[in-house]
This record gives sequence, structure tokens and C-alpha cells, in this order.
Amino acid sequence: MAFIHNEALIRLITQIRNSVENRYVSETMGEVQIPVFFVQVLYWLLNERQEETKKVELYIIASTLLKMGIDMHEQIRVNPRHDDERLQQLAILSGDHYSSLFYLHLAGQHEVEGIRYLSDAICRINEWKMSLHALRNGEGFSDPKKAWCYFEKISSGLVAALADFFHVEDEIRILAAAALVALFDADRLAGLYLKDHEVWLDEILEKKSFLKEACDQLDDPVLKSLLQELPQFEPVVLKESDGV
Repeated sequence: MAFIHNEALIRLITQIRNSVENRYVSETMGEVQIPVFFVQVLYWLLNERQEETKKVELYIIASTLLKMGIDMHEQIRVNPRHDDERLQQLAILSGDHYSSLFYLHLAGQHEVEGIRYLSDAICRINEWKMSLHALRNGEGFSDPKKAWCYFEKISSGLVAALADFFHVEDEIRILAAAALVALFDADRLAGLYLKDHEVWLDEILEKKSFLKEACDQLDDPVLKSLLQELPQFEPVVLKESDGV
């Protein structure tokens, strides 16, 4: 992870870790996992806003806290075992806590418009999550293509909101950032969503192809570094033609 050695990034991640640090949570659930790759992608997306460095860093911290809340809630089981129930309750509380910290950071700097932007983004993300849940059909989805669409929107919702808020005009850069976080989450959440379906593999291959083209077009060494940090996808996919 050469990119993470950037001093500004290290400072951002330290601030995020300090914001969420809680001894009881760490002792009970283990060390809090900071979505470092997500921070890197946001930093790359917004790094050209040199005249607004402090503001950009504030919003990266706030958005990452929201992301952590979303990710924590994704770990909640519908029917936990009795001995897991306490951990599940703590996970819900932790997710709510991380999400609420974004407001604390932005309100402290009187960023009213930013609070509105990110609040709207979270509302849309939660609506997409409910729509995704409605597509569940036993072990899979009634419409896998639509399910992937919702998944992608959920993963990249905060990226899109920040790009809009900071008026990022480079469309290729925005699409690349969205694809990066979607692919990273696709690997992490494979077991929860579309694993073992051809839609999963097709979309992953399409995103990776786009990112390689964007990397060539932008000639950006940081984007190349981020692309190399993506996990190597090896989904076990059975095509319908194979008898599934």
C-alpha cells in the first residue's frame, strides 16, 4: 500500500481512528476496522481541490464515518444465535455511533449545506438497501441484474455525493472512483449479495475493464496504484448454461 504512506492520508486515518476509539467496543468486538481503501479513493477524487484542503479532509473524515456505520450495519444477522445477540446489539450501537459522528464533525464547522448533502445521500442509500432487500428470494434475488444495480448505488452513493458537493467536473475520475469502491465492496460483501451468479462476474469484469481504460486515459499513477490494490477476484460462478 504505497499510497497510504502519504502524510496527509496517514493523518486522516489517525483522526478517524481517534474519533471512533472506544475501549469497550475494542475489547468486545476487536479493533475497529478503518476502510482505508475508501479513504484513499476519496483523497484521490478530491485531491485537486488544493484551495479547499482542510474542507476536503473534513468531508473525507465525515464520509468515512458514515461509511463505517453502513458497513457495521451490514454485519448484523437477522437471526443471531443466543450467544451472539449481545455482540449484534453492540454492532448496531457502534454503527449508529459512527454514523452520528459525521454530524458532530460537520456541525462543529457549521457545514450546514454539507450536512444536508450527506444526509440526503444516506437517505437514498437506505432506500436502495430496502429495495435490494425486497428483491431477496430465498438464497438469491428475483432480479440479479437489478440487485447489482442497487448494490453499486449503495457502494458508491457517498462518492457521488461528495463529487457533486465539491463540483468535481472530471466525469471519468468520478466514474473511476465509484467503480473502485464498488469493486472493493463487491469482494468484501460477495457472500451477502450476488456470489455464484453470472451477473456478479460479468459486472466485475466490466468494471475492471473500464478502470484499466480510465487508467490509460488519465495516465494517473495514483489511479494505477489504487487499481493494483483491488483484491484478485476469483468468484465461483456457475453459468446458467452449466445447468444452474
